[in-house]
Amino acid sequence: KIASVSVAMIVTWLGNRLWTFARQRTSTKAREFVGFVVVNIGGMAIAVLCLWVSRYVLGYTSPLADNISANVVGLVLGTAFRYFAYKHLVFTGSRAPEDEAPVVEMSA
Repeated sequence: KIASVSVAMIVTWLGNRLWTFARQRTSTKAREFVGFVVVNIGGMAIAVLCLWVSRYVLGYTSPLADNISANVVGLVLGTAFRYFAYKHLVFTGSRAPEDEAPVVEMSA
C-alpha cells in the first residue's frame, strides 16, 4: 500500500507540474514536492474528518454512511482543497507572460 500510494503521488505531482500547473511551476522542485505531499496529507485528513463527523457526531455507522461520508463528501471537499492549495501554496511560480492580458493603448 505504501509503495502504491508513493508511486501514485509521484505520478500525480509530475502530472500537475508538467500539465495542470505547467505555467506556474517553480524552479525549486524539492520544495514543490514536499508542499505537494503536505497538501495531499491535508486532503486525506479532510476525508477522514468527514468520516469521523459522520460516525461520532451524527451517529451514522453503516457501511453506506461511511462510504458516502469519506468517499463522496470527503473526496469532493478534499479535491477542492487540494486544487486551491496546489494553485496558491505549491505551484507558486509566476505565470507565463502569454497568460497576461494584452495591454491596449488608447490613442487620442
